[in-house]
Amino acid sequence: MNVDELTQIGNRRHFDSCLRAGWKHMAREGLPISLILCDIDYFKIYNDTYGHQAGDHCLRSVAQAIRGALQRPTDVAARYGGEEFAVILPQTDAAEALLVAEQIRLKVKALNIVFRPETVDCLPNSMVTISLGIASVVPGQKNDSATLVLAADEALYDSKRQGRDRLTMSTLLKFRFATVN
Repeated sequence: MNVDELTQIGNRRHFDSCLRAGWKHMAREGLPISLILCDIDYFKIYNDTYGHQAGDHCLRSVAQAIRGALQRPTDVAARYGGEEFAVILPQTDAAEALLVAEQIRLKVKALNIVFRPETVDCLPNSMVTISLGIASVVPGQKNDSATLVLAADEALYDSKRQGRDRLTMSTLLKFRFATVN
């Protein structure tokens, strides 16, 4: 089974399989592949405050918003684990991946899932938001898919450190943006 039962998008096994296949295909073609890792901000607090049913509803809604932001049939959305999601974007450079990530962020925000825990003063938003980390690379002999995941993960944590509800592009792989003449 390759579908996450709760969210109805790909599961971790599906993600791993699609990333391996996409990586090999992009390496053969000499084309870029991008990865977006997404994490629901303060989800544990949300789940503890509103309960598991509300938490499950939140996960389902966010998953569908992520899926709804994808434009091409080759793009893959998957539940990466817990409140984390992953998006694989074959044939997508860094500039295009940034646009997709911003669409995801805006679609999740537009869900208007209320989040007002009275017991927590430090929350900057009154609705559920997500943080995103993006990494892009042209697969080659000097990199691998594990490095792509690591780069996106580090960018995700940079987004969280910088205040959440934002996206960050990884600099780990030193992807060069294509220039248009």
